[in-house]
Amino acid sequence: NIAESFSSQHYNQDDINLFKEVLKSSYLPSIDSFLEKSSKFTNEKIDFASLGRVAIVKEIMSKEDRNKLRSFDLEENWYRYIWGKIHKDYRNLLETGKISFITFNYDLSLEYFLEEAIQNSHYGSTYPLEGRNIINIINPLWETMNKIKIVHVYGKLDLLPWEIDKMNAPGGIKKQYGIFSSSREYGDHSLLNYPRDMEALSKNISIIEDDKLPEGFQHAREILKEASYICFLGFGYDPVNLDRLGLDEKTIYEFESKKPHSFYHKVKKIYGTAFGLKHAERNRISKWLCPIADRCEKRLCFGDEKQGIVDFLRDKFDIL
Repeated sequence: NIAESFSSQHYNQDDINLFKEVLKSSYLPSIDSFLEKSSKFTNEKIDFASLGRVAIVKEIMSKEDRNKLRSFDLEENWYRYIWGKIHKDYRNLLETGKISFITFNYDLSLEYFLEEAIQNSHYGSTYPLEGRNIINIINPLWETMNKIKIVHVYGKLDLLPWEIDKMNAPGGIKKQYGIFSSSREYGDHSLLNYPRDMEALSKNISIIEDDKLPEGFQHAREILKEASYICFLGFGYDPVNLDRLGLDEKTIYEFESKKPHSFYHKVKKIYGTAFGLKHAERNRISKWLCPIADRCEKRLCFGDEKQGIVDFLRDKFDIL
């Protein structure tokens, strides 16, 4: 589907067709994997990485839909389920970093869901959602949003309204803090008609080159190092990504000084969905996350292969 997202008015159709063919024939599990590999191609006339970035941006933007964020179907909307558990104490949990989010996705649906939920649960309609990014005022809602830790390890589609320097917001694509920003609202699809703007926003997407990890991974590692509980939702447990997160034995077992010359283990509890994973696959993941087998039963808690995210949270995740 991503390969179908290109606009023939900006790219040579032969180039687009070649990209589609090579992507499909690579048989790699994701377009991210393909772009990482293709960034090292030296004999191609086409910059597959740049084309792929634009395809991702267009695909994500075209799927933005506020109505989906507002869905009452808990099996499809785990955002709503989590918010239902934390909304009474959201300042203590979110603003202080007691709950943080690390995502491999580029889309901004979680941020916009939380903004809308916090606003309408705690502020009412006095801070309008429409056009708010061009009003140069001190907004308590935005102050809250800026304190919530949401790390996009591979980059994100756009700057968020509360991250934008509002004095410079209007006027098309701008670059602020090293990130291109459109100043648009979530669900605004108008930029789909402007290929050059799509190309500018696509530069926000990181592709691993020369084994240099994006800055987001360092932030993620810092969060994971301090965490007492880690919960994987909808994660594929790719060993490459686990390694990039620094989830090795040193991270999972955190040593703290109890008294001079004496140490004890502070063991992290790890939860995770396992939808579609078979027994051997779960064992492989367990061995990676829990190299000391006799401690796994207390430290790892996976869902079963038929549990979606909300079903897993309701059944296994006893922290919230």
